[in-house]
Amino acid sequence: MPQNVPFLTVFLSSPGDVGEERALARNIMKRLPNRYVFKGRVGLNIVAWDDPDSTTAMEATLTPQAAISKGLPMPSESDIVIVIFWSRMGTPFTDETDGKEYQSGTHWELLDGLQSPNTKTYIYRRMQEPDFGSVDAPDYDDKVAQYRRVKKFLGSEMFYKDGQIKMSVHQYDTRAILKSCSSIILKKLSPIF
Repeated sequence: MPQNVPFLTVFLSSPGDVGEERALARNIMKRLPNRYVFKGRVGLNIVAWDDPDSTTAMEATLTPQAAISKGLPMPSESDIVIVIFWSRMGTPFTDETDGKEYQSGTHWELLDGLQSPNTKTYIYRRMQEPDFGSVDAPDYDDKVAQYRRVKKFLGSEMFYKDGQIKMSVHQYDTRAILKSCSSIILKKLSPIF
């Protein structure tokens, strides 16, 4: 007899500078349903633009964010959204549907996830000092500008107002995110078991 298994959708969002964290988070989440306690009792759908097992088709006539939005579930349709920042904010874009400007696809995905009362959104920030390379490198100024954009965004009124914290950002140095991804999913699963 078929069994109804709870199914969670986890949306993983970030600019492209945290590939190691994204790969580690995906690997941990993919293994969770096979742990003894969860085997056959839960399913996970991991939504990630860079998942090698589930790539997003990037039509030439679409912006990257439009292609991702067209090919993947929305953050606001997910049970959990995990957003990771470090040294890049990403590429600014204007949403073709409403004309609103966003600092990056990650910015848009964060706001979309936050708008849903049913979605649990977690924000992470890698605190390790980035290496921008040689000051003579052609992309040095862009790397520094991206880092400054991240710092400005995470210090904005979206996160702080009148000296008070409005939104939590979990800071980490290296692989601490591994434990966190597991605990987030386990928290979401705990009422089920």
